Amino acid sequence: MSRPGEGEGFAAAVPPGSPWRNAVSPAVFLTVSTIRPIRLARRVAAPLWVGAGDRDVSVPARSVRRLAELAPRGELQRYPYDHFGAFAGDRPARVAADHAAFLRRAGVVLSAGPASG
Repeated sequence: MSRPGEGEGFAAAVPPGSPWRNAVSPAVFLTVSTIRPIRLARRVAAPLWVGAGDRDVSVPARSVRRLAELAPRGELQRYPYDHFGAFAGDRPARVAADHAAFLRRAGVVLSAGPASG
């Protein structure tokens, strides 16, 4: 979180009174740089929803677009946010609704109601 605005965006995504702590095991850094979803995108057979913030400084926009393009059933949804903007205010509900609509279009979710037993 060293780029301008990343720390502030990250902090704004945590609601007041949250028990969440800003801490991570240093071991994560041994593998995080090896995670490259775009390498396997062509092999993702399941529907793949990709959300991207137009003002994201944390993840390169070209990589996000390319991931959605390469996945056979990929779909890109763009938002006028930064990397963490989707977690503030009423935005999580909008993103969740867009994601649910994608799942319905993809035939993964057949209705918006609860599953019956």
